[in-house]
Amino acid sequence: MTIQLSSTDQRDGKALALFAAWESWQTGHTHAGRPFFAIPGSEAGLFRMTDTRDCSCPDRRKRQTVCKHMRACRLWMAAFAAGAVTLHRAA
Repeated sequence: MTIQLSSTDQRDGKALALFAAWESWQTGHTHAGRPFFAIPGSEAGLFRMTDTRDCSCPDRRKRQTVCKHMRACRLWMAAFAAGAVTLHRAA
């Protein structure tokens, strides 16, 4: 998997910051069984349901673009494929 980051799109910088805190993410499944991450949103205590294809955040809903949460999820998936992160948090 190849991921390109932009130095001009603020979503990429914010995605990197979210990815750096991946251990705070939660995991879950929809009623249909689709897995997702619950990634912290901009407001304290609020999480966004996110996967590589969709997100519950206002940016995704309004602009129909790849938001910072989806980008962070894609970074995590690439790191997982490379063996750099695991599903289990550090003890």
